[in-house]
Amino acid sequence: MKTKLVLLLLLSVFVLAGCGSINRIEVNTVTKDVYVKDDLQIPVAKCNDKTVETKINTYIQLYELQNLYLNNPNTLFDKVNYIDEDSIVRGKTYIEYKEIRNDEICWSFSLQEIESWLTMHYWNRYYNFNPQTGDIYLCKDFIDSSKLDDFTKLVYDETCKQLIPKYIGDTNVYKKDYPDSVSFLDIVTLSTFHNIWDYYYFTSDSLYFDIFSLLHKTWQFVFEKTTLSLPIADIKPYLNDLVRNILVEKTINRKPIKRFDNKLYEVKQTDGQEFYFIPYDVDIRFDSVKYFYGLIIDKQGNNFVILEDGVMNKEETEIQFQMLDEKGENIGLFYVFIDGNSLSGKITDMKKKELSQSTIKVY
Repeated sequence: MKTKLVLLLLLSVFVLAGCGSINRIEVNTVTKDVYVKDDLQIPVAKCNDKTVETKINTYIQLYELQNLYLNNPNTLFDKVNYIDEDSIVRGKTYIEYKEIRNDEICWSFSLQEIESWLTMHYWNRYYNFNPQTGDIYLCKDFIDSSKLDDFTKLVYDETCKQLIPKYIGDTNVYKKDYPDSVSFLDIVTLSTFHNIWDYYYFTSDSLYFDIFSLLHKTWQFVFEKTTLSLPIADIKPYLNDLVRNILVEKTINRKPIKRFDNKLYEVKQTDGQEFYFIPYDVDIRFDSVKYFYGLIIDKQGNNFVILEDGVMNKEETEIQFQMLDEKGENIGLFYVFIDGNSLSGKITDMKKKELSQSTIKVY
């Protein structure tokens, strides 16, 4: 009996070792007082895999704050807001972190934000990370591309059914009485509906979309609710094979997602500089040309550069970004060359005179 027990224990250890360690995200919330206590809250991930930890934290903080976490809460918020010549506070003045899901399959959370410019703007941001790889899940990763139109129609119909206030009535009368609110009506038209894919999260049983950030700000707080829910059991026919396993079978995903955008890259230049690079916000315009945006920041977290109007050529082998400094001034061009799974690059001045070559790897 003892021999069998020992064998079973050994077998269990062998099976667990063969499966590899499972990452679980622990969260520290870094806060900073702006006007009242805890006006700014940013989650900082911790886990056994330090590569995953770095990927997640750098992604969040580059996208949200354009700065890195250097074990110093004050440094973390250096780029959040500033006071301009007219003594007006600019940038983010409020960020509240709310966790939605945290297990071995996904870490999902929202950031409720207020941005101050000439007037106040209100946003709900959503992030869904794979704890095993550090990659962010995008909604486009979930849907079978051949069924995207049908799925879009489903989301459109459910938005109208679940969210639109009953008292709006006839839309023609609505347009006549409130001509400045056309942006709200545009939310529920298929022509601009692709914007909703940026505001989603998923739990163990449902996929959710939130239209709050897409509404005109005068209507954001009129709605009783802005989040529509789609039970995963009802959308199984629209899911691709990989994500069907994640959402339906609830299996752990250890495979990096194959796409160029919304991934963290490490760049080393021939002049000795090293920085992180994230391309994001793919925008397909009327001319069917893919445009990318992004950020690059040195590893010390002291300087960052904004990347705009990244044009990908038809062969999808080259992207040219315009580089802007923190003041919005053009300072050069950043080229990314794609050769299968290999990336390289170079930086030139605005006249395309080469300044340095770059080696790029997925972090």
